[in-house]
Amino acid sequence: MNTCFLGQILLASCRKTGVYYSAIMQKKLANITMQSSAPPQIKKQLLPLFFVIFIDSLGFGLTIPVLLHLLVDPHGGLLASTLSHASRNIIFGLSIAISPLATLIGTPIIGAWSDRWGRKRMMLVCLLGTCVGFLLPVLGVLMGSLSVLLLGRVIGGLTSSSQPIAQAAITDISRGKQRSMYLSLIAFAMTLAMVVGPLIGGFLSDPSLVSWFNSTTPFMVAAGLSFINLLFLAYGFTETNQRRNAQRQLSLRETYWALTAAIKLPNTRLLLLMLFLLQFAWSLYFQAIPLYLTQVFHFTTTHSAVFLGVIGIWMSLALTLIFRLILPFIKMDRLLILCIASCLCSLIACVLWPTPYTQWRIIVPLAFGAGIAYPAVVSLISQQIDEFNQGWIMGVASAVLSFAWLWTGTFSGVLVNLNPRLPFIVSICAYLVCASALLYWQKSSHRRTGDVLATG
Repeated sequence: MNTCFLGQILLASCRKTGVYYSAIMQKKLANITMQSSAPPQIKKQLLPLFFVIFIDSLGFGLTIPVLLHLLVDPHGGLLASTLSHASRNIIFGLSIAISPLATLIGTPIIGAWSDRWGRKRMMLVCLLGTCVGFLLPVLGVLMGSLSVLLLGRVIGGLTSSSQPIAQAAITDISRGKQRSMYLSLIAFAMTLAMVVGPLIGGFLSDPSLVSWFNSTTPFMVAAGLSFINLLFLAYGFTETNQRRNAQRQLSLRETYWALTAAIKLPNTRLLLLMLFLLQFAWSLYFQAIPLYLTQVFHFTTTHSAVFLGVIGIWMSLALTLIFRLILPFIKMDRLLILCIASCLCSLIACVLWPTPYTQWRIIVPLAFGAGIAYPAVVSLISQQIDEFNQGWIMGVASAVLSFAWLWTGTFSGVLVNLNPRLPFIVSICAYLVCASALLYWQKSSHRRTGDVLATG
């Protein structure tokens, strides 16, 4: 099947998928509004947050297929054609990792600022930086400069803190299982971006579909969407943080010790470790699989983009249907156990039966498990912190997430060079450690609850 024909089929499918997800989104928001005690304006509040997180997450999915072409393909144009394949894999991994590194630095600062100066103001700053972060790679490709492209990745990473701020805004207007449902909406926005991002990156950079498509087109489209989203947020969102924490000190020393402070809290220590392990295992798979498919099964850049897009579709279905159905009937910690088991079984099959057929089959349980695990563990973390510090703890959680993606981006190319299946084996180990941590946390929680009852 040639690339042009495949593109026509998938573009037609995307139009139908867009209508389907739009209907799901409207129904989901309507159901959440009816089930909650929140004011009628809540739907108006949620939509801007949804699009903010969608744009924030779009950049990562969009860049993978573009960078795969620019850096791994010998004819990509940014690297010397004589550079070895192993060196290209390492540079690809580092170019992916540099954005989470910048996010790790910027997120705790912006998360704390949102507690003091408001969610809306800081999200507007983040969207402006995201727009600039998309435009600089355009300039880098036109100039043939890898450094300018990476500068755009750094700026985009520094200001890609709208996700934790939006999560904090969700916690401002929700409580209990309602909060878990809203956080699943956040995860849905992220995974929907995983559907659209790779397809934008793969197809809008393919000149066989449209003659003027090239490696800059996806970044230009994303920059335009960021600017539209900035206007939407400016005129369609009302500040949710009415009781701002004006006492929070915003020194650099306090900000960079935020993670240490969170780790010292007995109720959040293991939860943050679990968040790191879950994201480490998932991101290692997600960042290594394009290289694996390209080198082992000779997938093209477009085919790899389709594969990543299909993963996003299944994750979106898990968050719009499965999570909503099971939430009233199961506790979050037990749900996490099921998610980890689903991911473990999928990755074990990936290692034991390395065929293209297996890769397509395992993404269903793997996407379900990885997709649902994120809102579950973030909801548990949020429940441990008072309402005045939700922006801070969401910033810390996002920093932990970025730290995980930083390490996997750095080493995914190296691990693939050693053995194409090695990243998946490491992911299996991370999930096993996470399961052990979760079981220990459950026992500790039950012990603390028993002590409180005995004291009472």
